[in-house]
Amino acid sequence: MNKKPILIKFFSLIMLMFLFTGISIAQNREISGKVTDEEGPLPGVDVVIKGTTTGVITNLDGTYVINAPETAVLLFSYVGYLPQEIPVGSQTYIDILMIPDLVNLDEIVVVGYGTQRKSDIIGSVSSVNKERIQNTASINVLESVQGSSPGVYIRRSSGEPGSQADIRIRGINSIGASNSPLYVVDGIPFTSGNLNDISPNDIESIEILKDASAAAIYGSRSANGVVLITTRRGTAEGMRLEFSSSVLFEKIANKPELFSGEEYLNYKREANIAAGNSTDLNDLLTTYELENYQAGIQTDWLDELTRTAATQNYQLSLIGGTEKSKYYLSGSYTDQDGIVINSGYKRMSLKFNFDHKINDWLSLGTSMLITNSDYNPAEFGTDGDAAYKLSPYGKLKNDDGSYTLYPMYSDVYYSNVIADNMLKEVSDQRTRIFNNMFMVVELPFIKGLSYRLNYGLDIRYRERGLYWPKGTVEGESITLEDVNSSPVYGKASTLSSRSNSWTLENILNYKKEINSNNKIDFTAMVSRQDYDFSEMTAGAEGFISDDFLWYQLQAGKQQSLSESDFEDWRLLSAMGRLNYNLMDKYLLTLTGRSDGYSAFAENNKWSFFPSAGFAWKLSNEPFLSDIESIQSLKLRLSYGHSGNQAIDPYSSLAQLLTSGYVFGQTSENGVSPSSLANANLTWETTIAKNAAIDFALFRGRISGSFEYYVSNTESLLLSRNIPSMTGVSEIMDNIGSVKNRGIDIDFRTINISKKNFQWQTFFNVSKFKDEIVELYGDNKDDVGNNWFIGERINVYYTQEADGVWQTDDDIAGYLYNTNSTQLPKPGSAHLIDVEIDGERDGVIDADDRVIIGSPDPSLLLGMSNTFTYKGISLSIFVHSVHGNMRNVNIDGAGRFNTYKHNYWTETNPSNEYIRPNASGSTNKGSLYYHDASFFRVKDINLSYSVPKVYLNKTGIKGLDISVNARDIYTYTKFPGDDPEVGLSYRYPVPMSLLFGLKITM
Repeated sequence: MNKKPILIKFFSLIMLMFLFTGISIAQNREISGKVTDEEGPLPGVDVVIKGTTTGVITNLDGTYVINAPETAVLLFSYVGYLPQEIPVGSQTYIDILMIPDLVNLDEIVVVGYGTQRKSDIIGSVSSVNKERIQNTASINVLESVQGSSPGVYIRRSSGEPGSQADIRIRGINSIGASNSPLYVVDGIPFTSGNLNDISPNDIESIEILKDASAAAIYGSRSANGVVLITTRRGTAEGMRLEFSSSVLFEKIANKPELFSGEEYLNYKREANIAAGNSTDLNDLLTTYELENYQAGIQTDWLDELTRTAATQNYQLSLIGGTEKSKYYLSGSYTDQDGIVINSGYKRMSLKFNFDHKINDWLSLGTSMLITNSDYNPAEFGTDGDAAYKLSPYGKLKNDDGSYTLYPMYSDVYYSNVIADNMLKEVSDQRTRIFNNMFMVVELPFIKGLSYRLNYGLDIRYRERGLYWPKGTVEGESITLEDVNSSPVYGKASTLSSRSNSWTLENILNYKKEINSNNKIDFTAMVSRQDYDFSEMTAGAEGFISDDFLWYQLQAGKQQSLSESDFEDWRLLSAMGRLNYNLMDKYLLTLTGRSDGYSAFAENNKWSFFPSAGFAWKLSNEPFLSDIESIQSLKLRLSYGHSGNQAIDPYSSLAQLLTSGYVFGQTSENGVSPSSLANANLTWETTIAKNAAIDFALFRGRISGSFEYYVSNTESLLLSRNIPSMTGVSEIMDNIGSVKNRGIDIDFRTINISKKNFQWQTFFNVSKFKDEIVELYGDNKDDVGNNWFIGERINVYYTQEADGVWQTDDDIAGYLYNTNSTQLPKPGSAHLIDVEIDGERDGVIDADDRVIIGSPDPSLLLGMSNTFTYKGISLSIFVHSVHGNMRNVNIDGAGRFNTYKHNYWTETNPSNEYIRPNASGSTNKGSLYYHDASFFRVKDINLSYSVPKVYLNKTGIKGLDISVNARDIYTYTKFPGDDPEVGLSYRYPVPMSLLFGLKITM
């Protein structure tokens, strides 16, 4: 047998194998190199083959080795440096010098119905990135960005779990209508509800549109600014898994100092002396108080009501995809105990974002959020201040261990706030489904032309049940007899509501680069939004058992009145926006939007809102382009109209109110007018002007912006008085105007930028003032509502006091017209007899009232310093508010406990606070109003990112550990509990300490 052909075939096969191996080696060669910056080797740099998940990171000496085909492109990226893309080609050794990214002018920013490069933005837009949102000890989205954007005032009105902070963008623009901004999440209006439905870990960025040029594209709802929230989406870098977990501990931040037992008793005694009443213990103390006083028992009601609370938060996220399909899926769970006993908040949410490119011209996607929340609110008794006002000698429990109904019995004004919180049963379940389904068509026959269809749903359900059992004042407020003549107790109520909003948007966009010097970007939009809401309530009283709760209302002996409510509205809109870029130096934006709103009168449902903006990139001009110290310098100007339609539906229509009347011997139900129709009711319109300059100097080490704005709001939506012969006393109308002006300053410095150490400072200042220009067209003030032309919208208006009358003061000499008023006594407020036309009338009355201040601040400051050393980062953020005033609600009659204060007595002639008087006839004037300015250490965040070089063999891509302290220190001269919350006796604001862990695989 001839073996030669076989050998030839065998060797030929071996040669082919070597040949293909050689080809394979040639196509997938080994690439090595070194990555450095200005100071030397740079470890931890990601080196990835673009479009794949294949990659390595540089070693401690900055070197790397990776296998890549010659057609590949290597992507080098590192936090704080500009990314670089290098084609492999025939290279086998590639060295890279990384350039620090001190200021990213090419950053893409969401501006509404599209995106723009940061350097091309004309309007006033503040951006908050996900690191600021996620690295704070708060589950409240708005609280996490508090103080970080100039011109944006975020104030907590309560420390209650699940509560939402108030936000004002560039002050107050309206008196009677809403001053809240429009919220837009992933392109769809977030109608009503609570932003706490969104997990902070799901947010990619928040953009705040502040001026007319930026916000006017939202037309009738943009007068108060727009908050754009963009959630995270998938990437084309393969799949990764993120798990984050945190535990949060909270306690009351500023516990007010109240009178102790003996101090309280002395206060009551002094009040009775001033009123000429008995000071015998039996007359000073109630029955329960006297028992505890004699037994030496005192109760700290705030200590009993509050606690150190814990919050658990977990989130698992799956992120990934390919060039065609990208996905983001996350599930989160939050369980927050409130610092008030038996209060809390729970949230479970599912977030799913998906983008799929079917072909070169058609893409589909969705952004879905499903949230279920459970609220357990706290109770604070009559007037919401029981824990602050109850006597320290009040009786917490009876001898049998049950709670007392009235701790100060025989005084039954305040119920037992501890029993109210511990015994009540409540379930407040809220479910939200928020979804945007979209389609994008890149029209192939015209390059740059695209069409986007958005269909958004926002569906909310609420089911609340509340039961007050025996042992609570509410539960025993009605005592009925059952068939066996035994008393029955208990009060139950239920509430069920549903709201449904859908939005349909048709968006056409055309981008055209005419030549290297001329570029246009045109957007047109037609949309419709429909909203409807319905609610039903029912209740019952007198149950033979507390076990029924609210699930068997028919078991109650007496049914409460059932009520129902319904409202709906529709909004139709059309918008056009043109962006023009000339030589990358001169930028122009023209916008026009027309809105029709169903709640307005038949003749005025539509309105048009135009705006224009211009920007000049001075740094691109020849006379500045050669100056190396100027990286960017841009002048911005804008002018535009925006609207406010935030009034209740049917406000322009005549409405009827159900009322009872007697007909013969029976009681019947009837209706009576509650409002009159106004056929001319229409939008408020805000005309806003904005001038600004943006800068980046010394390679971005110093950057920021200065902005000045003026806005005038006309045709205010206000209720004005009309003759009562019409059957009603007021009607909603478009009258009056207000003015708002201010300055926003945003400043950033990179103080130190070394390879292993960086120090950055962010600083912002906001100065603003609102002013009433006109009210009812007669140039007169509205004293009844405390509205004054030429003054701020919200003011305190009362008699001014400059101290306390002392025993040796010449009271009669000051109030010389003694026949017209009763002389004050020593220890009372020294009220100012205001001069009118240069003279005092000797009478302290309503004519002596003056404006003493405003609850709204005039100056906001925010500053953060971030220090980074290798993988360790320390960030300290401080927030300061100035120019506002608050009232400290001190009980001057001595009936209840109150804040500890230095009050006047004959042996303690204080000039701060008046003498208490049990008769209650005390006029404190402005004496108890105080400056509520404060400086607060808002956040201290310490985090550590384990270097990737130490995780190579673990399969873990990232490991981050963090500690965050929030609201740990507040400096203020305000003597109440918290200067930010405003009103005294609210749910206390907590200080927080968070421990967090994040793992990426």
